[in-house]
Amino acid sequence: MNIANRILLSEFVSFPKVLFSSMKDYDLSIPESFVLLQLWYLIYHEKKSISDEDLVVALSSDENEILEILAGLISKNCIGYNEKNGKMTYNLEPLIDSFFMEDIDEVQVQDSKGKIFTSFESEFKRPLSPIEIDLIDEWIEEKEYPENMIFEVLKVAVSNGKLSFKYIDHVLLDWEKKGVMSQKENQEHETSKKVTKKTAVKKDIKTNKKSKYDDIYRN
Repeated sequence: MNIANRILLSEFVSFPKVLFSSMKDYDLSIPESFVLLQLWYLIYHEKKSISDEDLVVALSSDENEILEILAGLISKNCIGYNEKNGKMTYNLEPLIDSFFMEDIDEVQVQDSKGKIFTSFESEFKRPLSPIEIDLIDEWIEEKEYPENMIFEVLKVAVSNGKLSFKYIDHVLLDWEKKGVMSQKENQEHETSKKVTKKTAVKKDIKTNKKSKYDDIYRN
């Protein structure tokens, strides 16, 4: 049983609140929202897949109207459906998965921040200031630096004896411009740049080298 079914078959009483607070995000009309709410209610209480006939009876509505609403909800990826023996049944798996993937993503971000805060406090041997916390938030949420990249730069700062947020911020920006994410990649990038520059200088010297016949050709 997937997460959507486990939630729907448990006492998930917050679904109506989540649904109505998300109407604008999912571009839901009032009839669509009430069909979703009724679908959730029937699944929760009857513990089974629900057909369009079930919804017609429950809502005392016209079958064509319900089918039109269901088609719209499918197109918006709010409901899923199954066909068996010529009968269609509907579920809320896409919508529930969407709701909870957002929550999971937020939990993962917060967990990532917690690890980074702990590592920085451990290396700096003190609690972080509000300004420093804001800067880490900016790295993660606005600049979207990967967690492993931030840890790598922190290691570089420690090994170079330059444990300051200004230095770390500068290195992160430098690595982002270069498209590298680790000290090894940065070293390889710098080596490659030096080789390219050396080759270009040799080529330039060779091109500009004066030949003893140059004056003859000019005359």
